[in-house]
Amino acid sequence: MILKRKIHKAKQALYHRGCLNSSLSQSSPRLLKHLFSLKTFSGEVSLTDPHSLKHKNIFKNYGRAICNFIVSNIGEEYSTLITDRLKVTMEQIKNYVHQSKENLNGSQGFLEFFLKRENDSAELLELKEAVARLGIIFIKYFSVNWIIHSKLLYKLDYLKCRSKILKMIQLSRNNLSS
Repeated sequence: MILKRKIHKAKQALYHRGCLNSSLSQSSPRLLKHLFSLKTFSGEVSLTDPHSLKHKNIFKNYGRAICNFIVSNIGEEYSTLITDRLKVTMEQIKNYVHQSKENLNGSQGFLEFFLKRENDSAELLELKEAVARLGIIFIKYFSVNWIIHSKLLYKLDYLKCRSKILKMIQLSRNNLSS
């Protein structure tokens, strides 16, 4: 019943904007559901093109998947190799991941998670280096399995963005920005 109301509101909005012609107004609700995804904000209906939704949460989802990998048992095995070389402990890495996980809402938050700044402390630089190395391990060896076995709608787009995200992590790991 709720979906019918949303479709009706969407039809009305399209009709008033002049976007809806008579042939589309007579089409089935199933067709309209596939043409547009509906979002409600305080009772209003806004229409979003489905093609723009493909890349909406890529950075957020990859960032959270990297965080979950670092905290998991498999990530701990890899982090022991990394913490031996760096001056950080696994507890420090987990605390940094838990603090930063909430800020991974887009590309800017994703970059801030890895990007080394000149005014960062030596400990924070070591933490970002460890997280970047673990992120690279996740992207290279575990991300395909995560994508294929997840509930993501645009799996092919996530696979295509793998190399771009890997490059972003590698560049942020190598560069020190102000």
